[in-house]
Amino acid sequence: MEARVASVSAAAEGLVRVSLAVPPALAASHVAPGQYLKVVIEGVGESYFAIASRPNPTRDHMELLLKLGSPVADAIAKLAPGDVIRTSTAQGKGFPMERAVGRDLVLVATGSGISPIRSVLQTVMDRRAGLEKVSLYYGARTPDSFAYKDELDAWRAARIDVFPVVSRPADTGWTGLTGYVQTHLEGVHIPTALAFLCGQKPMVEAVRKVLAERGMPAESMFLNF
Repeated sequence: MEARVASVSAAAEGLVRVSLAVPPALAASHVAPGQYLKVVIEGVGESYFAIASRPNPTRDHMELLLKLGSPVADAIAKLAPGDVIRTSTAQGKGFPMERAVGRDLVLVATGSGISPIRSVLQTVMDRRAGLEKVSLYYGARTPDSFAYKDELDAWRAARIDVFPVVSRPADTGWTGLTGYVQTHLEGVHIPTALAFLCGQKPMVEAVRKVLAERGMPAESMFLNF
């Protein structure tokens, strides 16, 4: 299947935001936040990227967030509007939003892992009335490493508690939360909440351990892959 590059722009330190114009069949395959695409770049290779925008079968664009430093991501970042790439349809089950109805929702992301969580956040904003407390714990190395900083206020306006956490604050002037996201998981009724997690494996394992210690059953924790 083919998609056409609509725009490529810097999202944060080491991260690039890509908007794709997609055919109806590709849009229709995106049914749950947390799904992903396989992208093929001829002569370079293939890789998987989480979809950063909300599911919408009538929408003709999708967004990706790329972490630079791999051959495929770097090649996509160099494309220009109008260039064509090959993709799969949306893959994976995604996050089970239907199970979050009437419950607290804990969202935890680090680095480029905010990509599928942003899809969740946009879905939450569409369906906020059916959810209880929603909390986002978003970790990055430095203040300049947060993607979607321009959307934080909109998330908060939708009654989503947003907790940015910087792991390397030295000499940045950062005055917010520091360290690792798993040390800041407060204020949620964890035994009855759901957790959607995305980030590097050590972070995910650490968060799952903390949530389990605080009473969240393993079957209430979900990854997008």
